[in-house]
Amino acid sequence: MGRFIIPAAIVLVGLTLYALFEALMTPAHEVRSLPKWGWVAVVVLLPLVGPLLWLVLGRARVARGTARPAPRGPGAPDDDEAFLRSLRVQRRQAERELELDRRDAELKAREEELRRRRERGEEPDADDPDAPTP
Repeated sequence: MGRFIIPAAIVLVGLTLYALFEALMTPAHEVRSLPKWGWVAVVVLLPLVGPLLWLVLGRARVARGTARPAPRGPGAPDDDEAFLRSLRVQRRQAERELELDRRDAELKAREEELRRRRERGEEPDADDPDAPTP
């Protein structure tokens, strides 16, 4: 008789923990018969009967041959079209800023070159389309 008590206690604790964690992790709208907190109390307070009642009456049943419904939102960020669109917008904005910075640097370099030429008394190049006309 004594050799059955320890394995039975291990099975009882395992069953109780399984039922408790499943009751806690099940969404409230999928719980049947009692509110979620009621099932947690039943599982904890009734050692063998509570977990068995949860398994039979409390949890949502999934029909054979069908899977649980897929999550409503995308599973990963790269599956979300809105997220991908925002990344494309951010990339285009960054490219525009880089192009504007590049053009600004070119313009400043040209202005500096023209200022140096004027200080030296040189005439602007006739081939330079950006040179001011006198």
